[in-house]
Order: sequence, then structure tokens, then C-alpha cells
Amino acid sequence: MKEVRTSSTSASIIPVVGLLMLAGVFFDPGPAAAQGLGDCVLPEGANPPTEPHTTAQDVENGSATLKDFSLAARDQFKVGSPTPEEAFF
Repeated sequence: MKEVRTSSTSASIIPVVGLLMLAGVFFDPGPAAAQGLGDCVLPEGANPPTEPHTTAQDVENGSATLKDFSLAARDQFKVGSPTPEEAFF
């Protein structure tokens, strides 16, 4: 009869992962380094983004459809996004 071997590695990893997850729940690491704590100041010469035509609030109160919102979000993204050439310079 063959002897069945169990792996002690997988059994010991489960409690370690559980403890890491538990530590992540109870300890607040604070904001990430990329998250600013203050207001974002618009650089000189830059124009502020235009207001969207349809907002999520419009969808919630029934004055617009979800399709209107998704199309407006797509258009807003296209307008506010740099071209690949602009992104690298």
C-alpha cells in the first residue's frame, strides 16, 4: 500500500495568511503616498475639466438613463485623456 504524504507547507501558510489579513483589518496604514491630504491645485495655464452633461445623480433621480451616463463618462474620459504621445512627454 502506498503511503500518502501531506504537505506541511500548505497547512502552515493558511494561518500566516489569516494573521496578515486580520492585521490589515485592525491596523489603519493611513493614506498611500500618492494620495494627497490637501486640495489639488490646478497648475498655471491648465484649464479645469468641463462639467459632465450627465451625472450619477441624474440617473438616480430619473432625469437621465444609465446609457446617457455611460456615454457622457466615455466622452469625458476621451476629452480629459492625453494622447499616447502626450503621455510620455
